Amino acid sequence: MFNCFYSVFHPPLHTKAKRKGSVAACVVDSIEQKLRYTDAAAIPQEHTITTEWHADFILPTKITEPEKITEYTYDAQGQPAVQQSE
Repeated sequence: MFNCFYSVFHPPLHTKAKRKGSVAACVVDSIEQKLRYTDAAAIPQEHTITTEWHADFILPTKITEPEKITEYTYDAQGQPAVQQSE
């Protein structure tokens, strides 16, 4: 679980200290959906995952990871229709 770092930043930033001194940072929107997650922040092993969310459903439409992008589409009821990975 992340410890919330309350500040004037918007969207909010959550951080978590990890083993060996690295830090994970997570930026969330107003309903706590992850927008950007960075693991091993500020060290050479750092990697970031970003998520774009559907406008009507609490479902991801695009997840971008290092060397991989996955896109999702949904029908009118929010049921998965297509998943594509690049």
